[in-house]
Amino acid sequence: MITTPANLEQSIEKLRQSAERVQRERREFIASQPQVVCCRVHPTTERTIDERITATATANNFGKFKAGYTPCPNCLEDAQLVRLAGYGLPENLIHATFENYIPDDGDDAGHVEAVKSFCEVKRGCLIMLGGYGTGKSHLAAAALRTFGKGWFVKNSTLLNALRDTYRDKAAFCPIDRAQSARLFVLDDAGLSAGGRDQLPLIHEILDYRHGERLPTVITSNLDWDGLANVVGERMADRLRESAFRVLTFTGTSHRREARQRYFD
Repeated sequence: MITTPANLEQSIEKLRQSAERVQRERREFIASQPQVVCCRVHPTTERTIDERITATATANNFGKFKAGYTPCPNCLEDAQLVRLAGYGLPENLIHATFENYIPDDGDDAGHVEAVKSFCEVKRGCLIMLGGYGTGKSHLAAAALRTFGKGWFVKNSTLLNALRDTYRDKAAFCPIDRAQSARLFVLDDAGLSAGGRDQLPLIHEILDYRHGERLPTVITSNLDWDGLANVVGERMADRLRESAFRVLTFTGTSHRREARQRYFD
């Protein structure tokens, strides 16, 4: 069959009419459905019908209409918490965000904006130093939540995972995961039993991430000189080069408030 301008116009018109018919039938279908439903998992949370989701469901089902509703925010949060736990966040930090961080003084309040800036740049090493319970790990967890993916691990846990491979060659080796993580958070650096294998482990991970310009967060209760002693002078020099910021937390410990939240 030879295509003529008249035939082409007729074909275009048929497609237009077909599209209008589908749109009209979809609107009629949506109008006939419950406009609000309750989440099966969270019965007190309402989900409203969404025309865009219904349109996608229609396309996926080859013209068969299926009502689509907005996601349950509580289900989305539950799914995110599961992901964060898989990225190493402990339960007591799983809900940590920038919004619920409570600074102890003006200097610590300014640290929030510095960490947010780091999350935007996504490069370099953010180092947070200070005493126990001052919020360093909280902000590190908030950064991981912002990145959406990564690995949060305590220095002692990292070292123990490496030592497991000495006894069992099939055991999980932490080095690859630490090197390739979208964001690597080394929490409580220097807080471990130490050992001759600690410095090579930390060096291998941080040196790789430094060379690949991958974002890293280090928290420690030590001051800069103490941290430099843990990572070695050579790596300390590289951290100076790649440091996005070195934040010192001077507030008092929030452990008492944290204890109340723990039991609540």
